[in-house]
This record gives sequence, structure tokens and C-alpha cells, in this order.
Amino acid sequence: MIPNTSTEDLFTQGKSAYQAGQYQEAISSLQTVLQHNPTHGDALSLLATIYFRAEMYQDAATLLEKFITICPNDESGWYQLAISYIRLNQLQNAENTLTKGIDLSNVTWVLWATLIDLHLTQNNVECAIEVGEHAVNKLAANPHPAPLCNLGNAFIRAKNYSRAIDVLETAKQMDPHNLAILGNLALAATKDNNWLQAKEYYQQALTLAPSSFEIHSNYAIALRDHGDLEQARIIMEKALAIRPNQYAEKFYFADLLYETGEFDKSIEQYNEVISSNSPDVDMHKVHFGLSFSLLITGNYQQGWREYQWRDLSITLNHYQPRFPDVPLWRGETLNNKILLVIAEQGYGDTLQFARYLEQLQLKQPKAIYFCVPPELASLLGKSFDNIGILIDFNDIPHHDYYVHLLQIPEIEKTELTNIPNRIPYLKTFKTDRDYWKQELAQYAGIKVGVVWKGDPNNVSDYKRSIPYNIISILFELRDIQFITLQIDRNKMEKLPANVIDLTNQLTDFAKTAALIENLDLVITPCTAVAHLAGALGKPTWILLAHVPDWRWGTTGSSSPWYSTVRLFRQTQRAQWETVVDNVKSCLKSEYDIESP
Repeated sequence: MIPNTSTEDLFTQGKSAYQAGQYQEAISSLQTVLQHNPTHGDALSLLATIYFRAEMYQDAATLLEKFITICPNDESGWYQLAISYIRLNQLQNAENTLTKGIDLSNVTWVLWATLIDLHLTQNNVECAIEVGEHAVNKLAANPHPAPLCNLGNAFIRAKNYSRAIDVLETAKQMDPHNLAILGNLALAATKDNNWLQAKEYYQQALTLAPSSFEIHSNYAIALRDHGDLEQARIIMEKALAIRPNQYAEKFYFADLLYETGEFDKSIEQYNEVISSNSPDVDMHKVHFGLSFSLLITGNYQQGWREYQWRDLSITLNHYQPRFPDVPLWRGETLNNKILLVIAEQGYGDTLQFARYLEQLQLKQPKAIYFCVPPELASLLGKSFDNIGILIDFNDIPHHDYYVHLLQIPEIEKTELTNIPNRIPYLKTFKTDRDYWKQELAQYAGIKVGVVWKGDPNNVSDYKRSIPYNIISILFELRDIQFITLQIDRNKMEKLPANVIDLTNQLTDFAKTAALIENLDLVITPCTAVAHLAGALGKPTWILLAHVPDWRWGTTGSSSPWYSTVRLFRQTQRAQWETVVDNVKSCLKSEYDIESP
């Protein structure tokens, strides 16, 4: 045995080496100390710290297990052991360590905070709340903001936003300059629809940390979610000025540029993200986002290519297990071959791109089958009577190739100048047309079909749907007989006498198409009805958002996709009043309608 003084000298040498960054020398000295005195608590703790920082978590844990038996009241030992277990993904050991440490050590706020966070990491939100509330009670005499901050986060995860704000405000009073607390408060207030309070929290955080990338980024996301796209774009640009190579945020910024109509800049940003090949970004989504900027600006050749990165898993998961060996059609000759075309996206996409079926028939295939949603089957079966319409993947017969409907424009090298635009290409049943002709005969004057909302499940519906109180300005024209084609109309939207609701009889698109054939005009935002009416050759006025869907381009009142369509565009984002007033004026002048 060497004397205690020698052991302490060795420990001092090891500690000095550690402080000087000479870790190998420190490890050597501390290991020697422990060979001679295995219960030297300071040596165990320091060597464990060195191992932990070197990411040698198992070695750190082994030493810390010894340390806590020697120094059970040392909170740092329990904490570091728990974190070592977490890094080793031994979460139950971590939980047991924290729980035991809380029972044995004297000052436990850090252990409570870590235990709450551990439960949240495992998505045990209820446990996190239970532990957090217990911590608050136990620490009442000597409270600390960290457990409160994590408890507030747990309430956010539980969607109890008002409770989260209460807890986090208490934490903020203890530590008003804590960015994590302010960030959680901003998130909770945003989720609680208290946007003014959320903005105040974000601005307080930015005052404290004007160079914080995270605060800028989170604020930009909140602004976008709240619909303030222009301010979101400004704040995200500031975030990227602080930290330029954050490609997930750069992808987000590219989306913002698209949404604010800065298409050329968005293309630059998308391409930067693609060139980075960053593992932090789903490149399929980046390419897909890029496709919209290219298509809306008329670069169809590259746009179609990028569009093929979209997620087709929903249909492929149904199709490929049944036909694993059938090749994708990429433009090979179809002479005497059988082709399966699979519809995708929404009803509107299927109606718009069904026009390509006529081109496919010119390639002299033996047969073409078209797998479509059941709501479209009757209409498309009538319109393309030489094509087999299928509504169930289980009913697909033998075929030589398959292709998704929106892969065809790229294969056919579609440009703005060669879009297949023979209108009409949809047909209706005579019995349905005659029925609606008789139904509408009792109503005098011109007959105008009207839609004002799209599918609320569509991610872009917030910008394309028109509030009823605005579209109803049209209904002031009493000499027009309006027919609502709005299937899912809110019954609280009271229709005046000159608006007929026959939607209970519109059981599929064939019935709706036959009704439209008996109308003089259809007025609609960018919905499936817009494509239906356009493909029927019916005069159709489409009301478009400031940044519309890519297929309508950025300027002009006509569309290369439909010869009978007229486009009415927003001049400012979210401002529908001017658009509807313009439509109203055109109705009065073109149909010789007197003002009410």
C-alpha cells in the first residue's frame, strides 16, 4: 500500500491533467488511485466524468454504480449515472436510478426534472405529469424552474395548454430569462389560440437572445401556422443568416418562398437543399416541393420529372403485393399490350388527367384498364367506353404494364404548347341529363352552379375555400337562379330564395356532371367541380388564391387545360372580396343583369 498522501498526490495530478485537457494522463493517474483505493469517491466521480465525455458510457456507468454506494447523498452521481443509462438506451435502469436518487439525496430538483423528461422521451405523458406534480409538491419549500418547465412541456404534449401556461408562468417568475421556458410558453399559447400572447413570448425570447437560431426558426414556423406567411418568411431568413447550413429549415424556407409567390427564389433554395444531400431532410419531399415551383412557372419538362418523387405508397401498397413482377410503363410500345392506369391524388387530378386516356388509345393497346375511386367510376365508364373501369385492386385482370395517371404527362413529354385539350372529353348519361332538364325547367332565368369550399382535408384548402359571407355577395343578383353544388354545405349557411339546393340527389360525379350540363355557367374555386365542369366544356369561372395550385400558372385569365374556363385571381393574399366583386360585375354585364 502506498501512503494516503501519495494517493492524494496522484489524484491531484489526475485532476490537474483533466483540467489541462490531458485526458490520457488524467485517466492513468486516476486508475492508479483506484487500484490502491477502490473507494476513493472523488477519483471514481472524476474518472466517470472523463469516460462520459468520451462517450464511454458503459465504463462511466460501472464507476458511477460504485460511486453512489459510497456517496448516496451526492445528487450529481445519481444524475450522471441516469444519463449514462439513457445514452446506453437502458431506460428502465435510468428510471430506477432517478427514483432511488430522489429518495436518498438531499437536493433533487435536477433528478425530478430528468425523470419527467425521461417519461416524455418514452411518450409516457401521463406518468410525466404525475411525476411532475409530485415534484412540485415535494419541492414546494425550495422550488426550482426546471421541473416546472418539463411539467409544462408535459401538459403541452397532453394538449392541456391552459394548464401548461399556468405552470410555465410560475417557472418564468423564478427565471424570467430562461429561453426554454419562454419557448414552451410561446408554443403553449400558440396551441391555445392565444396568438397575441404567443407573439409576445417569442419577442421576449428574441430580445434575450437576438442571435438564437432556434427561437427564430420556431417563431417562423408559428407565424406560418398562423397564416402570416410574409413575416414567417422574414424571420426564417434571419434564422438562416445565423446558421446557413440548416437544411431542414432551408427546405422550410423554400416552401415559404413558394407560398409567398417568390418562385425563382424557391427553386434556388430547393436546389441548394438537394445539392447538400443532407440526412436531416426527406429528399423525396424536397424534390416534390421543387416540382410545384417549376410547374407553376411553366417549366413542365423538369417539373414533371421532379413530380415523380411524390409519395405513391398508398396505391403501391395495394397494387405491388398482388402484381410484384409487372413492370412500370415508361413509354414502351403498347401495340397488342394491356396497360393498367392507376388513379391517384384527388378527384380533380383524376378528372383533369383522364384526358390522357385518349392519347393512350391511339397507341393501339390490346386493352386499357383504369383503376379509379368508386365515386368516379360511372362517369369515367360512360366517357371512355373502350376502357375497362375498375374500382377495386382485387378485380384487376392480367396486364403487361402499369402506370400512375400523373406519370403519363412526363412520358408524353407534355409542355404548355402540347397539352391534350380536346374539350369536352367527359360524357354524361342521357337519362340523367333529361331528369335534370325537367327538374330545372320550373326555374326561370340563367342558371349558375356555385361552389365555395373544397375538401377540408386538403392541406391547401385554407387558401382556396371562400367564406360563405363573401361568396353570398353573388346571391344579391336576384335575376340569376343559383344552384349550389356544395356537397358538404354547413347548414348554418342560410340560402336565399334564388339559391336551390339539390345536393341530396348528387350521389356521384355522373349525377353532378349531368346537372352541370343543364346549367349556363359554373362558378367555383379550385375544386374537383372546376375540373368536372371544364372537362365537360361548360363555361366555368374559377376563383383562385393569390398563389394558386400549379396548374393555373401565375398570370392570365385563360387556361391551356380547359378552353371554356376563365380565371379570376386574387391580387392580394386571402382577399376574396375583390375577386367576388369582379365576378359579380362580370355576371351583370355579360348576362345583362340589373343591379338589385
